[in-house]
Amino acid sequence: MSSKSIFDCFEIMHQHSLQRRRAGEDFIQLLRERAMHEEFYAKGLERIGNHSYFLINHGSLSDVLSAIKLESLERAKQAKIFAENIRKQIADPYGELLKIQALNIKKTHAEGQILEKEKENLIERNETTKERYAKACSDYEQLTLQMEQQRSQGKVEKIVQKLVICKREVDSNLKNYLESVESLNRYYDQYTENVKTLIEIYRSHERQRLETKKELVYKLLNYELIYNQTSFTELDSIKTTMDKVDMQIDLSKIFHFDLNYTKESVDFEPYEGQHHAFKNLGTNPPLIDLPAFEEGYDEQATQNAIEEMLRGEMDSIIQKAWQGDVLTSEDYNHFNNIIKDSFGRKLWSYCLNQRRNNGIFAIAEGGFNQIGLLLRSVLNECDRFQDSQIGKSCIILSQTFYKECDNPDSNKQYLQNFILDHKIWSNLEFWNKVIQTSIDEEVKNQEELEATKMENAEDTQQRIKNIVFCQLVSYGHIMVNFKVDVDYAAQLVLRYASHYKLSSEIIDQLMVTLDINFDTEKEETEKLKVPLWLDEIQMSRTSSRVSDSQYGDSEVGDTLTSEEFNSPRSAGVATPNVIVENCDLSSPIRDFELK
Repeated sequence: MSSKSIFDCFEIMHQHSLQRRRAGEDFIQLLRERAMHEEFYAKGLERIGNHSYFLINHGSLSDVLSAIKLESLERAKQAKIFAENIRKQIADPYGELLKIQALNIKKTHAEGQILEKEKENLIERNETTKERYAKACSDYEQLTLQMEQQRSQGKVEKIVQKLVICKREVDSNLKNYLESVESLNRYYDQYTENVKTLIEIYRSHERQRLETKKELVYKLLNYELIYNQTSFTELDSIKTTMDKVDMQIDLSKIFHFDLNYTKESVDFEPYEGQHHAFKNLGTNPPLIDLPAFEEGYDEQATQNAIEEMLRGEMDSIIQKAWQGDVLTSEDYNHFNNIIKDSFGRKLWSYCLNQRRNNGIFAIAEGGFNQIGLLLRSVLNECDRFQDSQIGKSCIILSQTFYKECDNPDSNKQYLQNFILDHKIWSNLEFWNKVIQTSIDEEVKNQEELEATKMENAEDTQQRIKNIVFCQLVSYGHIMVNFKVDVDYAAQLVLRYASHYKLSSEIIDQLMVTLDINFDTEKEETEKLKVPLWLDEIQMSRTSSRVSDSQYGDSEVGDTLTSEEFNSPRSAGVATPNVIVENCDLSSPIRDFELK
């Protein structure tokens, strides 16, 4: 039964209740007229009993006439009692019941009208938000078509700015439409139960009227039996008839509606346009490819507008994949177009870090593979453009997000498994940049923390060596975890240890910590072979961060020679032991944040 049918039942019940209460008032009026006539009858009997005729002595008939007089006076007395009982014990209580029910039904009917009005308002709001959503999408589509057909740079810029405004309207109207649909469905769920409750009030009132009327009629019969003992036959007939009253049959004749309600709901209707970006939208906003502006174009308003749109589209694709919705080929192509630019890759890192900061780590079963494929696409672009910063961020993200699984060894499967075989991990130039930038960043951060302290050159040198040790331990473990060749990882770690002049004891401790069996005392012929490209990697640091004297004889930014690389613990290197302090190996990499 639909909500309209339910409300129609409610209105029918209300009209029936009004009719039944009017019938009850007619019943009360009949009772009062009966009482009035009994009073008139009593007065007539009193006049007969007090007539002067009975004062005359009739001889042998006096006793008979006296008995007639007494019978008339007694009948008048019983008539008065009967009239008073009808009025006070039957008519007045039933009238009070109808009065109370009238007040309750007035409130109940008002509540029903409010429920119906609220439903109509929600339906009207749903239609309004639907129309606004469709119009916003249509306008957005028209601007998109104009942009793609326009050849003038200036006009394209104006259209893009309009697109931003229109995009906000689409998102706002989409949100309002979805909320309207959800509110209407939620209201439908409550509406049927609320109307059933109101209808039940009418049922209870009708039951109460029937029960009360039956009880009052029994009272009337009892008063009649006391009042008139000569009418047993007719009274028994009436009493027998009253005993046959079946309230269930009476109720079934009144409440003959089917109250097995069917749940009513509305479906979201996505916009369907002509442009390919506006087809098969579902509950997602449209994704369009923005134009590439000429190099050197520095209109900040347009750039900010593009960045705002890209941020929303990147988050939309990630959210769609995260919750397990199937990404289309258009979604993947659009995503790949975004991450070709460095800003697009930063958006990827920013959106995932937002989830990380909000404590959202688990990925839906259906979305895990899709997020993994998106992560590999980002690493492809990082490898192509030598983007070590985002590549480093991807390492953190791959060890942060996971899906639940039934593996007896671990109930979590991390994204890292998706990218262990990626070619970027075999690029030691990438690891070189990651380690160097991490050391630089940590040194700079420590300098800001130590700026208020009085620190001499020896303390500064010791602090920097502590930082280098921590970073080498961290990235040594990470390289091994990401399947980097152990020999190459050891060579790279030893190269940095030698460059920053860590002592032989600290280097031994470093190798033990990394669980790498690498004998640096081997003969020259037995040393690990280092590829030429690794030997030619430049190890440089920004000289403005740390003075040259902090590194002893070696200048900051010097390139290590092959001899230095292959002899990290040369006898000519005399450095103090490194005392590792405040070294947190559990957080080796700093989070990348989108500024």
